[in-house]
Amino acid sequence: MSPAAAPQPLDGAGAKYRTYEDDRNAPSQETLYTTSNGVPMPHPYETQRVGTNGPLLLQDFHLIDLLSHFDRERIPERVVHAKGSGAHGVFTCTKPLDDLCLADLFSKEGKQCPLTVRFSTVGGESGSHDLARDPRGFSVKFRTEEGNWDMVANNTPVFFLRDPAKFPHFIHTQKRSPSTHLTHADDSTAFWDYLSQNPESVHQVLILMGDRGIPYGYRFMHGYSGHTLKLVNKAGEWVYAQFHMKSDQGTKFVTQEDSANYSPDFSQKDLWEAIEKGDCPSWTCSFQTMTSKEAEELWEKQRINVFDLTHVWPQKQFPLREVGKFTLNENAVNYFAEIEQVAFNPSHMIPGIEPSSDPVLQSRLFSYPDAHRHRVGVNYQQLPVNSTRTSYRTANFQRDGNMAFFNQGARPNYLSSIEPISFRERTVDLDKVHGQFTSEAVTFLSEIRPEDFQAPRALYERVFDEGAKQRLVNNMSGHMANCKDQEILKRQIAIFREVSEDLASRMEKATGIKGYDGISNLRFNGTHNGMAAKEGLRTANGMKAKVGSSIASNNGAPEYGMHKPGSRAEAGTNGARCRHCREWLLSVVMARDEPLYKSLIRDTTAYFAYILIATTLGPFQFGFHLAELNAPQDVLTCKSSSLRQSSLVGSFPDCIPMNTTQFSVVTSIFTLGGFIGALTAGPSCNKYGRLLTMRMKTISFVLGSALETFATNIPMLCFGRLISGLGCGAAIVVVPIYIAEVAPPKEKGLFGAFTQISINLGILVAQLLGYFMSKGNLWRIILAVAGAIGLIQLAALFLVPESPKWLAEHRSPQTARQVLQRIRGHKANVDAEVKAWNIDASANDISEEEALLSAPPGSHPAPNPKAAATSTIGIWEALARPTYRPAIIAVVAVMFAQQLTGINSIIMYSVSLLSALLPTTASLLIVFVSALNVVVTTLCAPLSDRIGRKTCILISIVGMGTCSVLLALALNFAIKPLAAAATLVFVASFAVGLGPVPFILANELVGPEAVGATQ
Repeated sequence: MSPAAAPQPLDGAGAKYRTYEDDRNAPSQETLYTTSNGVPMPHPYETQRVGTNGPLLLQDFHLIDLLSHFDRERIPERVVHAKGSGAHGVFTCTKPLDDLCLADLFSKEGKQCPLTVRFSTVGGESGSHDLARDPRGFSVKFRTEEGNWDMVANNTPVFFLRDPAKFPHFIHTQKRSPSTHLTHADDSTAFWDYLSQNPESVHQVLILMGDRGIPYGYRFMHGYSGHTLKLVNKAGEWVYAQFHMKSDQGTKFVTQEDSANYSPDFSQKDLWEAIEKGDCPSWTCSFQTMTSKEAEELWEKQRINVFDLTHVWPQKQFPLREVGKFTLNENAVNYFAEIEQVAFNPSHMIPGIEPSSDPVLQSRLFSYPDAHRHRVGVNYQQLPVNSTRTSYRTANFQRDGNMAFFNQGARPNYLSSIEPISFRERTVDLDKVHGQFTSEAVTFLSEIRPEDFQAPRALYERVFDEGAKQRLVNNMSGHMANCKDQEILKRQIAIFREVSEDLASRMEKATGIKGYDGISNLRFNGTHNGMAAKEGLRTANGMKAKVGSSIASNNGAPEYGMHKPGSRAEAGTNGARCRHCREWLLSVVMARDEPLYKSLIRDTTAYFAYILIATTLGPFQFGFHLAELNAPQDVLTCKSSSLRQSSLVGSFPDCIPMNTTQFSVVTSIFTLGGFIGALTAGPSCNKYGRLLTMRMKTISFVLGSALETFATNIPMLCFGRLISGLGCGAAIVVVPIYIAEVAPPKEKGLFGAFTQISINLGILVAQLLGYFMSKGNLWRIILAVAGAIGLIQLAALFLVPESPKWLAEHRSPQTARQVLQRIRGHKANVDAEVKAWNIDASANDISEEEALLSAPPGSHPAPNPKAAATSTIGIWEALARPTYRPAIIAVVAVMFAQQLTGINSIIMYSVSLLSALLPTTASLLIVFVSALNVVVTTLCAPLSDRIGRKTCILISIVGMGTCSVLLALALNFAIKPLAAAATLVFVASFAVGLGPVPFILANELVGPEAVGATQ
């Protein structure tokens, strides 16, 4: 479809010749040669002179008019996207999107609108080669019944930057040198200098320098919005979205070596000729969407930022939803009028489509129309190719300016009550869509972090086959040959090393330059280095943050709590928020959509219950061993005479003589074993699997308990406690990780508390046994029980599966899905959980967002990737990374607070502590304390999901701190009721937060590669 025609002028002679549409379609045979003011001329080559050999006459208007217009035929070329091609066509809605978007364009199947598309290279000049290695612009002007919607996209899903102020700097590096006036073909120094100082560009670099860097014309490439938008439905509900245009012709590429064999205008020629002969190209249009909560979780759990132009959305989690198709079926009749003058603007949006807070998008909302007003003129939207096709006559109060054609007649140029214009009711509640932002003004510059290398690593290691990798290296090393500074290339290779050691090694071999060992010892002038080994290298340009730092902990991403319900301003109340604050508080209290018992019945299978019991016997052992020597302390150490001799444990002695110091060593050696077990469990469960680690630590329960049971001296008892501690330390690391990975997503907080519940049960059972068996050598039976439970768990673990998530990351995604299906039940839908892994569901499958970037079928052998193993990091490496350091400090601080409140004093020494004050009831009181601990922990398990982890922890700290003071007073002044009450409330407070929450935090605050180290 051609661009919109201008309205008919006033009636009169010759009026039909004064319309745009008539002029556009009229053949030369039906026209008459005239001057610009319409005066007929006999011949265009004639001039007026003083005689046949004299000078020209200034009165020759025809000649002066001709030359002066010729001098002004060129408008300024675009600063970017100067070289381009385009055509007209039609969009057809194939699958309505009315549940997510109120835009009329997507309201019903078969809905159509005309459009114009312009393709382009990015960095080159108007006369540059069509097959230059460069991203391609892909802009579409949808002329809808509600106004024009401009989708200003590229043929790559990412770009070189995410900080808007970098854009002019980067584009300058794509242009000619201000000194030598040379392009990259002769001097690529500026290009690589920029990239080596801004590592977030590496994903786009791999795409650009890979096979997709030179598409085979414009028909064989996809288009991506790159930026995150918002779709709003009629109910005012909104979701984040990204727009994709997938070529129905497939994709093709041209190699660097072959590109010189094509015409400089190959892409223009290919597009024009295909349409001319009826081979009309088409693209299928789709949206990826996610809710605000999913956006927060995507950042918190996977470190993917929906506002980051260098990140992609995993299509396994957020699949494409088709909405329509457009076909280009008409070439431009006049290239300048219809393609050179067409102006696309990201801020041209229709009701139902809104911008997100993506900072680069926000800057483009201003920059694009500003460039058009400079390049084409302030009235550029009056040009037919840019004008709208609405059923209503448009009106506004923009007047005059250069070349004002539609200047709105005699209508008032202000909001008049004398001659009022019409208005349409608001269809989008902007307060609701954009009202979550309430903050102070800050300075911001993004920081390079480990997550920025995840997608490029997947692209290189899982998508590129051997041929593609070699072509990538050849393309980059060839381009680097024109870089005059080796230091730049050393830095760039260091960035490649963060992507893949294989890529860095290949580049070193191809260039003959040894790069740095990663970026931890580099400072960048363009970005903060969140992976710096030293704090002094972290800030960009070595800035000293004396007044304020531009580093943000969330790196500009939507973190938990950003989209608060009711956070928008109240329309019509000058921003009053009181009612919404009350609504927000109610939403926190009533957070769950259904009663807890219903979701538990639905989500919990018998097999999952079995898994939960079998695995949490490990933390049970931790609690049991923690308290096993509490009650029988005096009998064990020979301080109390036996009430009777027992023959149940053979001829072993009734006690092992030891003083207080020696007993402290015996109890503390368990803690040392636990520390060692915890240190080794993280790397072990990441490398060898959660299940194998749990089985190995169960063996230590059996061996350690056997040594303790049959101990006849202090060294043997200490060694047994050490071995038991190894298993217990490992259990409290690996079991919370395992449970977090197998628990139903909506109840992770609830089942995460089962680690602490099991510990408390272990304490209770040990205290109960101690109450009845602190006689003779019966205390050995208490220790033997732990060994028996270890044997039971070892047998039970043979029916427990490996963690599906670990299997998906390290073994077979297909097997992982099958295991998850067994856990959830055969009728359960596990698609959402599988998508959340961000890992392929089959070994032969490649994630869609990366498959779109791989070579097309048949162009070269397709890769057969396996699920990539998640690289894990150790404790010291985790501490060295500024990205993880705050999270690790938070987890350790919570655990430290737990110990400072004195919980272990109650669990391990409470009987001896209270025996002087309560000589006959101390043991029984501790049994009640342990039982209360189990009950409160179980009842409060859902609380962390309802009111938040932080609130639960604060309740615990306040409660335990207060009770510690009261208990100290009770012991000092011998107040028995106060001592009993303080002990009970102390343990109950612990059960609210400091007991269960720390075991949940590590899995939520850091990425999977650092969970083991943090735990």
